[in-house]
Order: sequence, then structure tokens, then C-alpha cells
Amino acid sequence: MDEDLLQSIIILCVLSALTIFGIITVVIVSGKLLDTSALNSYYAMLFGLIYIIIIIKNL
Repeated sequence: MDEDLLQSIIILCVLSALTIFGIITVVIVSGKLLDTSALNSYYAMLFGLIYIIIIIKNL
């Protein structure tokens, strides 16, 4: 498989994951008052996902 194609697929996966997390966050925020701890845990999960993908890409 071509390296550039693989990288494009990984970037696409990351962007779609970011979009899904963004939608979930908006739903939570509009559904409740702004709960900072809930948002922080979602962003922590999000950054964890990005770090995992970066690590896998560098293997």
C-alpha cells in the first residue's frame, strides 16, 4: 500500500473521529449546563486517541 495513501486514510479517520467527538460535546453542552469536568474527560479521550494514532503511524 502506498505510504501517502495510508497517511491520507489515517488523517481522514482522525478528522471523522474529531467530528464525532465534537457532535457529542455539542449535544452534551446543549442538553445540560456547561459541565467542565465532562468536557475535560471527552477532550482527554480525544487527545489520547490522537496520540495513539501518532504512535501507530510512527511504528
